[in-house]
Amino acid sequence: MKEPQILLKTVSDMVCVTNDGCLTVWDSEMIHAAGTAPKMGREVKEVLIDQTGKCFYTTNQSEEVWRWSSDGGLPNVYFLHDGPVEKLQLSPNGVHLVSLSAGEIYVWLTETGENVVRISGSRATDVLITPNSNFGVSISKQGLSHVWKIISGGIVCSIHLYLSDAQVSLESTFLIGLHGGDLLAASLWSGSISKRFSCVENLEHVIAFHTLSEHPDFVLVMTASGAMYTWNVAEETVCWHFQLPHMFHCQPQDFQMTSCGSYALLSTDNDSINLLDLSPVRLCSFKADGPIIKACLDKTGRYVAQISRPTNQDILMCLFSARRSYAHSDMDFRQ
Repeated sequence: MKEPQILLKTVSDMVCVTNDGCLTVWDSEMIHAAGTAPKMGREVKEVLIDQTGKCFYTTNQSEEVWRWSSDGGLPNVYFLHDGPVEKLQLSPNGVHLVSLSAGEIYVWLTETGENVVRISGSRATDVLITPNSNFGVSISKQGLSHVWKIISGGIVCSIHLYLSDAQVSLESTFLIGLHGGDLLAASLWSGSISKRFSCVENLEHVIAFHTLSEHPDFVLVMTASGAMYTWNVAEETVCWHFQLPHMFHCQPQDFQMTSCGSYALLSTDNDSINLLDLSPVRLCSFKADGPIIKACLDKTGRYVAQISRPTNQDILMCLFSARRSYAHSDMDFRQ
């Protein structure tokens, strides 16, 4: 935010006018709530929200994970580990919390905070939970990755190849991920690589992909050249959709999709958020006030949230209505 010229306080709002005439209105109750909210001694690294919205979990690279009440804004349960917490996952049904700390995997009951399973000697760098909440997957860059039962920790199978950026299919049958530029699907029952994304006319590497929760059999795939496909994993069929123009590209670390597959966040380079509307196939670019630290796409495609850092100023958070803004700054590439 630029240096304010005038600050005005009304009954419900704080109004700021900057030297360039920009007007910003802040809700006074939100400012008060932020100032009085409980704070942790360290920087929060990760936040997981329960699907009911009644509570959320935080990590801060310490040995503790805290559960907070959304209503009161206070922590009510903590989960203590032997080392700093590196990864955290909440089961879709909200019953179990899975954490990775100092090479060990912990499974907790969220209601009581009890540690019910502890897997020692893991070389995992990441952990996942299947959508049916029955199995955990520990991903290892060196050594075997394992599929195991949440309730007991018993190993179901091992996966020999390391799959980066891995995601579990919506039907909890495959672990889908990248290996050497190839997009592979490993069976969660046998551990074998049973599916491979293949396109005869385009042998380029896959750089990003995303499963679609409203279309369980399909994965949206982006290649290095900017070609976008949908891959039907069950039927092993591929459909080409379009080619990104040269002025747009996909950054794998930013790539996000809505649950229905209608919108995609492609990149956040050059102080801009680049979005793709897949229904009429059009691209849109939002200019930010400075370098973008983080951008998130709402699952419904209605909003994009960004955190940016204007030059020599504090962090800002801005909200855009994606569908509403397309009418003002879109480009059609259907030809």
